[in-house]
Amino acid sequence: MFEHLKETIKAHRKEKGTFTGSLMETALTTAISAGSAGSVAAVITTPVDVVKTRIMLSAAGETTEAEAKKGVEKAKKDGQSLEKLAKKKGGTRKSGFAVAKEIMGESGVKGLFRGGLLRAAWTALGSGLYLGVYESGKDYLGGPDKRTEESE
Repeated sequence: MFEHLKETIKAHRKEKGTFTGSLMETALTTAISAGSAGSVAAVITTPVDVVKTRIMLSAAGETTEAEAKKGVEKAKKDGQSLEKLAKKKGGTRKSGFAVAKEIMGESGVKGLFRGGLLRAAWTALGSGLYLGVYESGKDYLGGPDKRTEESE
């Protein structure tokens, strides 16, 4: 999706006659493409993350994600499996499908996508900055000969 968006924007700018091939244009095109693709991916994967977080919370028998992560990490250090941790804490280990059904029963589809907008914004910002700087840096270090060849 990222590459498709990047090439579509570049082709559109060439068609309009506004394509320059400058470092700033490369950075902005890449940032917009990466941010858009990253935010879509973040929204699509939000239900998996919500279910994973719920499983961690129930396995650790804790009420907050931070406490659950500490419990899981401690169990891993001690060589203890999540099943043993869940039994020790009095919880039962549920499958991802069972947890998803539980969330759907409590909050509906909206519950599975809880936090999706924030993840999308955060991922768009991170992906856009990271890949925008990376691509423009790669072009800059490639030298002016490489940039002029690509813009033709």
